[in-house]
Amino acid sequence: MSQVQELKTRIEQFSFDIERQREILRNLERDKGLLQRELNAIRDPITRLRLEISSQILLNCLPLYPRLGHRHIMSIFVLAKICNSWACIVASTPALWASVHIDFPCDGDLLERWLERAGRSPLRISLAGYIDPVITSVIWERWPEQLEHLEFSLTENEETYDAFDSSSFPAHQDTEGQLLGGIKNPAPLPSLKTLTISAANVGCHWGPISDLLHGSANLVDLVLNIDYSPEDGKCRDVVVLPNLRRMVLKTQRASQIKVLERLAAPNLEVMSLSPATSAHWDVFVSFLERWSPPLRELTLNHPLYDTGSPASASNDYLALVPTLEYLQIQYPSSITVDHLLTVLASHQDRAKILPNLGCLEFHIPLFLDNPRGTWEPFIRKLAARSVEIPDAHVGILLYRVGDEILAAFKALAESSKDVKVYLGTGLKRRNILESHLDSSSSSDSDE
Repeated sequence: MSQVQELKTRIEQFSFDIERQREILRNLERDKGLLQRELNAIRDPITRLRLEISSQILLNCLPLYPRLGHRHIMSIFVLAKICNSWACIVASTPALWASVHIDFPCDGDLLERWLERAGRSPLRISLAGYIDPVITSVIWERWPEQLEHLEFSLTENEETYDAFDSSSFPAHQDTEGQLLGGIKNPAPLPSLKTLTISAANVGCHWGPISDLLHGSANLVDLVLNIDYSPEDGKCRDVVVLPNLRRMVLKTQRASQIKVLERLAAPNLEVMSLSPATSAHWDVFVSFLERWSPPLRELTLNHPLYDTGSPASASNDYLALVPTLEYLQIQYPSSITVDHLLTVLASHQDRAKILPNLGCLEFHIPLFLDNPRGTWEPFIRKLAARSVEIPDAHVGILLYRVGDEILAAFKALAESSKDVKVYLGTGLKRRNILESHLDSSSSSDSDE
């Protein structure tokens, strides 16, 4: 027994010594970690900056709308895991949590925790997919006064129809309840500045949109890409948006233009729409006559696509927008170009029609294989008329053009001082006289 007891005693001593060494090792690892953290803090330039500067750097590293939804890795969480210093910055910066893109399906609890971290910061929220009423209820009930930017991108998701009342969300008919997730009489959004609704392939009633706009008196920017029923009898009143400065109507559908019959924007400065028929022009002109907005910029997409429309009707609006400084015509026919230039040049008294016009731009969709008949008329009309428009230059934007077309328009730019020809769009836009682009490089200029 004495030998057994001796062995047990020795084993216990070894166990004690091992545990003591482990404790020493843990302390060494802890001290090493503290020293490493101190060294990292000295080396990390972020930690040497004031919080407002470091947080702004992180804000600039994030997308405008960080994605919150299934199959997405959260960029903010990734930043927070880089090091303890960055985690502290993320936790101390409410603005980092003030923007979010919700790609349905989405966890409502996760959304609440996310937006709670935003504190009182103005919110930017983007909703995409088949709208979940639980999510929209969370937003409208808790944060209506903080919403500053709101986007809807509605789709019909066959996989999620079973989760909703099919009588409330009839497929391929309307989204009467989908836009706001079934919310009736939504709370006002007094801080909302920009609103974008994309539902062109879904269809929706005007009622929910009208409710949303009625509560957004301070709206500044409105973009609509919708196909709603103009015969919707539930809401026929006109929505007045006194602070609206920019409105974009993206589709050519008749119902899209009909939106103008239900909106009042007396202070509108920038507008874009697609008046493709004479009926569209009538609605557009009526809108200008009723509200006399001080438009500075106007973009017309596919104007007079219906060749049966009277040519004179297309220019009735010119006398109604004397404040116009910039006029852009996208995809015009040569007839449209000729008639517009003729009208502008024929007015001897420029004070009566577009006295402030500084730029008239045509976006001409020419391609590598366009026959001469599709582009030579533009050359002739512009060469003959452009010099007769005082105090304004004519801009032409080309993309994906062949060598012959490129050479012809370059010759036009060289011979007409008031005609400026550009290749590409956006940041890739280049003056044809200052560029050495050939046809292949101009093909890449289209964004």
